[in-house]
Amino acid sequence: MESIPFLQPNLSNQSTGSIVKFLLGLGIVIIAIVCIQIAIKQTRLRATPDNIKRIQTQQLALLGKQWTGITQGKDGLPKARSSLPADQDLLINYNVLSTRLLGYLGPFDSGVFDEDAAVRFACSSGARCFILEIDHAEGELEPILVYRDSWGIKRSLNEGSIEKVAKSIAARAFTPSNDGVPAGVSDDPLFLVCYFVRTPSPSRQPRDYVRFLGKVAQQLQPLQNRLIGLTPQGDFRRQAQESKLFFFPTSIFKGSIICLTNVDTSPFKGDGLANLGLKGEMSPSQDLDRLVHCRLYSKQSPSGLGVTSNPSSNVRPAAVCTTPSYWLTTPPDRYADAIAQTKQAWTLVMHPVASESSGFTEQQLKDLFTTYGVHAVPCSLMDSAPALDVFVGPNAPYKKQAWVSKPELLRFIPPKPIVIQNPPPQTNAGGGAIRAPTF
Repeated sequence: MESIPFLQPNLSNQSTGSIVKFLLGLGIVIIAIVCIQIAIKQTRLRATPDNIKRIQTQQLALLGKQWTGITQGKDGLPKARSSLPADQDLLINYNVLSTRLLGYLGPFDSGVFDEDAAVRFACSSGARCFILEIDHAEGELEPILVYRDSWGIKRSLNEGSIEKVAKSIAARAFTPSNDGVPAGVSDDPLFLVCYFVRTPSPSRQPRDYVRFLGKVAQQLQPLQNRLIGLTPQGDFRRQAQESKLFFFPTSIFKGSIICLTNVDTSPFKGDGLANLGLKGEMSPSQDLDRLVHCRLYSKQSPSGLGVTSNPSSNVRPAAVCTTPSYWLTTPPDRYADAIAQTKQAWTLVMHPVASESSGFTEQQLKDLFTTYGVHAVPCSLMDSAPALDVFVGPNAPYKKQAWVSKPELLRFIPPKPIVIQNPPPQTNAGGGAIRAPTF
């Protein structure tokens, strides 16, 4: 008797079902293994004292090896100055080796702050522009140093202290040592950019905003004696020389710190504190406005660069902060306009967030410096070797020097003084008392 087909066992379906079950089981095993690995990794990277200490040790060894061989013998301003005419030796006519995330040892993911060690590496690199990225914890109003990714998620295992960074700068930045600042750089001026990532809202929380800035000022007090103040050229405090700051000869800034910030410090001026009911509460050491020499503005809207804002229509910025794309997307027929901007305003170019993918190519850095004439493009000291080679590699601009004078086309060249010559004697009218000639 022939069998009825639909009553026969479907061997093909049975085989397929077995394969599906096997693959499902294998997938579950793989997912379980991955979850276990993630759990182990997260356990290792929790913000425990042991983990923080372990990563500090790891990063100290890595950064020490990474910077070996390039930290000493670096030339400072005197070398760069020698290539310029004396009347062009102005801050506006140099670009400078810069570094960001000051106080952070890294790595970018699950890294740690070690303020003194990180400042030591920054000094030993020869950098003379430090970006101090100031933030606060969620729901708190205490200024801290913290590393967050582009989503705003905290990636550092611990937090950094502004005061500890300030103490380390005061102790190290102007004192040459074998593992610190190179001797040829130690007398050079130092730019300190107090870059605020977040603050309380100045419009909705004006009192908390001022208190927050005041706490930062208090933690910067170890730098008080190095901040340029009263000089024969004038008083630099409270941005009094802001419009002329970058057009002074570099020699007057020898051994001094120039402080820039991207926040509005005007509430500390005049009756600002009294109007907010804070005059009796805030001490002189909390006056951030007194410490700041120049405010950084944005040329983009929205800036995407922390709390950096655009200037009002009646303000001509002395210093600006932009993203790389602002310059690198400039069409060739606008190059002259771009150069005119960097001749008039000190220009800091940086990505909104430092990360493993936010480096620069050699051509991008070359364009920023030699096509547009920007002044500072900060690197991260814990970047990978290829990313750092763009700045300090064999053919990089800062391999042997901390400052580079700008090409002549990109420099601000002071106009020659108009010399009024004495008129020839025959043009002297004698005050109108001209005697008629006699014959």
